[in-house]
Amino acid sequence: MVTGAFLGLLGMGLLARSLLVLLYIPLLGLIAQLYHLRTEEPQLVERFGEAYLDYRQRVPRWESELCQRGRC
Repeated sequence: MVTGAFLGLLGMGLLARSLLVLLYIPLLGLIAQLYHLRTEEPQLVERFGEAYLDYRQRVPRWESELCQRGRC
């Protein structure tokens, strides 16, 4: 959902040639990240417990597996 919002804002900013709209993209990313860390992650830990904590250690938050192997 967040990716769709980023792409929608990017498209609107480019079509409208609006720097202001394009500046909203990093702000939206920061808000989404803070929401995820403060709201969603504690709920996932509560719901799935140790399984989610193990998953979180194995799976990077931002980088893909290709980037970790130096291929991005």
